[in-house]
Amino acid sequence: MIKSEQIPDEVVKEALSAYNYASTDCYTTEEQDIAIAIAAALNAWPGAWHVDAADFEDKLILPLTQENKT
Repeated sequence: MIKSEQIPDEVVKEALSAYNYASTDCYTTEEQDIAIAIAAALNAWPGAWHVDAADFEDKLILPLTQENKT
């Protein structure tokens, strides 16, 4: 399970920026605003890559910051 501290700072900043911009549009719903923010965050994720797998199931690989195991 992903934890908030594993999400790169630049991804969070991009999601917040996209959400703030989307939420100023009175013609979009909150659900649409959140979807826009999630898409922006995924597109901004450094090192992320899309795999069009042989089993015809698309996959998105997101490298996570590792936790300290001390």
